Amino acid sequence: MRRRGGFTLVEVVVVLVILAVAAAAVAPALLSPAPRGPARAAAGVGRMLASARRLAVDRGEAVSLTLNPAAGTWRAAAEPAGDSLAAGRIPLPEGVTLAAAPGPARFVFHPLGGATGVPLTLTGEGRTARVEVDRWTGEARVSGG
Repeated sequence: MRRRGGFTLVEVVVVLVILAVAAAAVAPALLSPAPRGPARAAAGVGRMLASARRLAVDRGEAVSLTLNPAAGTWRAAAEPAGDSLAAGRIPLPEGVTLAAAPGPARFVFHPLGGATGVPLTLTGEGRTARVEVDRWTGEARVSGG
C-alpha cells in the first residue's frame, strides 16, 4: 500500500489556529482607534458647522451659527434678519469643555460657501482639539485630539 502526500486534518487545523491567533494580535495595530474625548466632540461640532454651511448654500442666503460654550447651546439663524432656523444643546461628552475667545462663537456661512468665524478649542482627558472654518470654502477642519 502506497502512502499519499499531503497534510492531515490535524495539521491543517493547527496551522489555521496559529494564523487566527496571529491575526487577532495584529488587527488592533492595523485599525485606527475611534476618536475619544475632545476629538469626538470636535468631530461633532465640525458636523454642525458643515450642516450650517450646507443650509446656507441650499437656501441661497447667509446662515449664522452661534455656539455659546458657557450655556452649552447653539443657534442657527438666517442672516441678516436673524430669523431662528434651529437651536439645541452642544453635544459634549462628560469632561470635555468648549472654549471660544471671547464669549460665544459666531460663524456666518455665505451662500457661495465662504465663512467667517473664530477657532474653537475643545479640551478634556489631557488632550486638546481645535475646530476652524476655512474662510474661502467654509469647510470645517478638525485638528488634534
